[in-house]
Amino acid sequence: MANGNIFPHEHPATAIYWDEKPIKDLLMHQAVTSVVADQIQYSFTTKGNNGKPVPAMKPTRFMTNSTQMAEMLQKRCDRQHEHQALVGCRCAAAAFYPLGTGICILGLFLTSAIGPQSAFPLYI
Repeated sequence: MANGNIFPHEHPATAIYWDEKPIKDLLMHQAVTSVVADQIQYSFTTKGNNGKPVPAMKPTRFMTNSTQMAEMLQKRCDRQHEHQALVGCRCAAAAFYPLGTGICILGLFLTSAIGPQSAFPLYI
């Protein structure tokens, strides 16, 4: 951060990890913020009981020192549809970002690297 670099850091929103002292200390830094996103907002799905893809919530907490990244990543689900619970064999597949999340984060890094004057709109 001292060199002006930005970072995203993520972990499941409800993980006890967020209560660890080094993480709490970093969150206390004035330049660091955290937001929660539901990965369904970035097209996250998992296999339903019939084997077909169905939406899964997967609340994820992001910590970053970029206000733009925090604003872009805090999408929440309106809960107006059913979600498949991430239990059993579905948990392993949940370890990967949906494509939409990856594109959003990559776009934010590119915008940061080339400067806001060259920023492009991110529509996910």
